[in-house]
Amino acid sequence: MPNEGHVGVLLAMSMAMSACSWLMAVVVAVVVALVAATTTSAFVAVVGAFVGWVSTTWLPEGFFFASIIPLTDGMPPPPLWGPWETPLTPAVPDWLKPQPRPSGEMFLTLPGGGQMPANGLGMCCRPSAYDEETVRRSVLWYLLQGGRHIDTAQLNLNHKPIGAAIAQAIERGVPRAEIWVTTKLHERFYDRGEETILGMVQEWLKELQVEYLDLALLHRPRPMIPLFVHKCTNWTQCTASAWRAMAKAKTKGYVRNIGVSNFDIDQLKEVQTLGAAPIAVNQFMLNPFSPAWVFDIASFCKENGIAGAHTHTHTHRNTHTHKHTHSLTHKHAHLQLRLRRRWRGRCKRRRCHSQKVFSTVISHRKCTRSLTVANVEQKAVSEEVVQGIAVNHSISPAQVLLRWALQKGYNVIPGSGNPEHQKENLAIYSVTLTEEEMTKIDMLRDNPGYMIHDMSPASWAIPSGKIVWERMFPSKSPTCAE
Repeated sequence: MPNEGHVGVLLAMSMAMSACSWLMAVVVAVVVALVAATTTSAFVAVVGAFVGWVSTTWLPEGFFFASIIPLTDGMPPPPLWGPWETPLTPAVPDWLKPQPRPSGEMFLTLPGGGQMPANGLGMCCRPSAYDEETVRRSVLWYLLQGGRHIDTAQLNLNHKPIGAAIAQAIERGVPRAEIWVTTKLHERFYDRGEETILGMVQEWLKELQVEYLDLALLHRPRPMIPLFVHKCTNWTQCTASAWRAMAKAKTKGYVRNIGVSNFDIDQLKEVQTLGAAPIAVNQFMLNPFSPAWVFDIASFCKENGIAGAHTHTHTHRNTHTHKHTHSLTHKHAHLQLRLRRRWRGRCKRRRCHSQKVFSTVISHRKCTRSLTVANVEQKAVSEEVVQGIAVNHSISPAQVLLRWALQKGYNVIPGSGNPEHQKENLAIYSVTLTEEEMTKIDMLRDNPGYMIHDMSPASWAIPSGKIVWERMFPSKSPTCAE
């Protein structure tokens, strides 16, 4: 098991790799391997070599997640091994035509008058979000079944397959004007200057095969992973520079609305003072069990005409009892597929792939927590209150929680590549929770077992090695205090 000293070596090594050439990264990895040998641990060497390789890519954080998330579920990482033999999502029949949009569909009105569908498809943070064919099929199914909101990010490395699906949906009769496409600029590029960022936005248009983006966001106010070096030394200034560049993209017609993601109140105020363009959206994670200060952010957004508490969704798998430090909760659906695939070209194996899909509503984890995603998600849908409401309406607990979010005025983005679960997610417009039921769910946040922080204070910068250790090994972390 790695110790805190190993993590310190890893951090120092990865920072050196981030600033060096590929050859130097290999040299450093070899040195670290020797260090690992002297400490009788191969952990540092393996992770060090991986971080060294990732650090040489154009977007280290993207390749890191696209590799690690599938690996933690026992699946080949697409960046390393290429496309999967068997996509997780079934093929879309050639005869399938666009279905009607959901009856009673809800929208959020943005400052510029845009109508954003309140229920979308999240293309992030699950193994099936990184295999190109699985991504293409997932998005095409969703659009043909009446869904219209696709949410992704530069970080996810899946613009091209999403673009292919959009183009195919349009060919089958889905109007482009009805499709809402959201993506995000990664914080690594905030300091690259206006022309570089404008060039990136134009490249996104080509990859997504659209003439304009409906919404483009700044992904985070600070770096997410401290393992990789960033050139920016003043994040307030870098964020301001990136915001002005995005405002220019809006002026040029590349983007119709711009906003932010994972920003707290102080950070929102900083952007507001720039005056370059109104903040259309603040996308962050929220759930019924978030502490009160998280709801304060949602209230601030509402008071300032920002589509706040824009529900950001993560999809996770739960095949094994692994621990994951992402925030929790509300949509859970099961996707079990029997797969045959070749691992490293040498053998075939059959395994059951189970995905737990939950839509979450507010930001990145910026402090420690004692509850894992799987634990909280399980508790969320097993709550007697939620189960009772589900029985009353003949729906699933997952649908109860999604409907709660919609009625609170939030945007939900559950991620699923299963066509049946996509239909279930779109069906929540047909149910209305009573005022009493909404209050019961609101009261769940008073349960101390769910008091989990989602966002860091604006004063935080790159976390310390101790915090990194606590995130990597939550079982050894203290409970997050409010």
